[in-house]
Amino acid sequence: MIEKALLAATAGVCGALIGGTPTFIMTGFAGILAAVLEAAGVDGGFYNETVMNVFFLPAILFNGSVAATAYAARKYPINGWESWRSLLFTNDPMVYLAGALGGFGGYWVFSLAGYLGIPCDTGALTVLTIGLFCRLCLSTGRKYNPEGRTLLARLPGKVWLSHIIMAGCVSFATGWFALKTGYYTIAFSISALSLIFLIIDPGFPVTHHITITAGYAAMATGNIWASLVFGIIAELLCYSFTILFNDKCSTHLDPPAFAIFVCSLCLFVFFR
Repeated sequence: MIEKALLAATAGVCGALIGGTPTFIMTGFAGILAAVLEAAGVDGGFYNETVMNVFFLPAILFNGSVAATAYAARKYPINGWESWRSLLFTNDPMVYLAGALGGFGGYWVFSLAGYLGIPCDTGALTVLTIGLFCRLCLSTGRKYNPEGRTLLARLPGKVWLSHIIMAGCVSFATGWFALKTGYYTIAFSISALSLIFLIIDPGFPVTHHITITAGYAAMATGNIWASLVFGIIAELLCYSFTILFNDKCSTHLDPPAFAIFVCSLCLFVFFR
């Protein structure tokens, strides 16, 4: 376990050097590869246990970027919420140490949540926990968006409807595929990998909170309509959380992780 914890610290430094979004794209590729290996009948024990659940785990790799960026924003010309950026430009060992601590802390929170059997997506819980810790301890600015409630109240109905339609289509397709194949998390990996298009278009939709929630709903209930409903709920939670606690705030507090945590908690408590 100590060896894995040290590997997690190393992954945290890599997260700081690479940037949060690129690390998540890499996680998507690793997840697709895991599914291919499984379909081919290859024993993926070591790959899943160590590669997927330590080094490429967002709770570790992504958290390293979040923690390092929050720290770097105190000293360098970068915003604490710009966790997608590489921090190599700082050339600061203390920034890398912050990344190591983010990965190391993520490993232990993830492991403890699994040991305690908390009925939720423990990866999302860990990302949320480390992000909240960084917001409270490293933030030098806003902890939340004071205009958020007003902005939400003034949003036109067509904005909400567009999010519902998008989430409904993605979650229905995810649920259908999951029930037909038994691969409940592959759509999440595809969503993560698709974020490579953010490099081309910053407005490209983020859907991994929808696909993982829809997959969990299909797994827990065996019902495609449950996938549809929970996928839509995940998107509405993510969008609202973004406006209230991420936009115009000082560090990154991951909205998809919040949506996945809440929805998975409901699914794992009431449908398992």
